[in-house]
Amino acid sequence: MSDELDVLRDELKLLKDEQRDRIRARDNLIYSVIVASAAIVGAARVTGPALPLLLPLVTLVLGWTYLVNDHKVTAIGRYLSTDLGPRLSTASGGEALRWETHHRSDRARRQRKCLQLAVDLMVFVLPGAAALLWYWTAGPAPALLLAVSIIEAAAIVTPATCRPEVTCPLPPSPAPPPTSSGSSTAAWAPARSAAATTSTR
Repeated sequence: MSDELDVLRDELKLLKDEQRDRIRARDNLIYSVIVASAAIVGAARVTGPALPLLLPLVTLVLGWTYLVNDHKVTAIGRYLSTDLGPRLSTASGGEALRWETHHRSDRARRQRKCLQLAVDLMVFVLPGAAALLWYWTAGPAPALLLAVSIIEAAAIVTPATCRPEVTCPLPPSPAPPPTSSGSSTAAWAPARSAAATTSTR
């Protein structure tokens, strides 16, 4: 049992280290987009109106990298709470990794997720869309660059559609209707279970 516990602790440490590093890399991408946007906009005033076409490409690459890291962070957290946590609890004889599930029960979690989604779209989609609009309104454009801009317009929308959906916390289950026999209560239990299943990710 001690050897199994040591293995689980080592796995936990490795996963938390990876999760921390991915969170750090993910958050730094926001600053990278801001710096890249400022640099391209500043250079476009000197070199010409075609340079803004670089910005959608930059935000697309950084946005996809952000999504990959965000997905891995979420996947690690889900694994810790649903798989490794129960095994650690069994091996140690006590409840382990409570924080992995406790912080998700916050009533304001959905509002924070909505706000984070809005920030992500503003950082990774809005600059590229603004650059394309600037390019299209700057004057006549070569056919090749115009085709490139249309492809970029379709591409920058893709990360927005691939963002993990924001889900509502599980609402409290309604109380079973009053009954004089146990059969109605027993029939009510599967309905509550089904509602819980469809409300979680």
